[in-house]
Amino acid sequence: MVGKKFGRPLWIKIEVAGDQVLPQEEKEPFVPFEEPVVEQPVAEEPVVEEPVVQEPEVPEPALVAPPFEVALPAEVPELEYHYQDALNALVAMGFGNVELNKFVLDEHKGNVEQALEAILRL
Repeated sequence: MVGKKFGRPLWIKIEVAGDQVLPQEEKEPFVPFEEPVVEQPVAEEPVVEEPVVQEPEVPEPALVAPPFEVALPAEVPELEYHYQDALNALVAMGFGNVELNKFVLDEHKGNVEQALEAILRL
């Protein structure tokens, strides 16, 4: 099967823009090969209408005042951490895991340098 030719020869004309103009050999004029177009009948797909589903109407909940008043605290006091300055220093350095920072500071009694070394060893 090697070397068996099939189909018509295909001629391609390539033009390169540039300063040099090369003489062109005269060859047969290019005649494009067009295959005959055979139209195949297209089977029409049946139109299926989807049933219309109506969403059940949900009534809006009535706004009813609670039977009693809820007293909210004016302010919730934040619990102060005993090494808060050291914790702020670690967070400012980019160590944002507050729970880990508190644990390490507790282990090193608030010493920022030792806590930093311990965090970097993790």
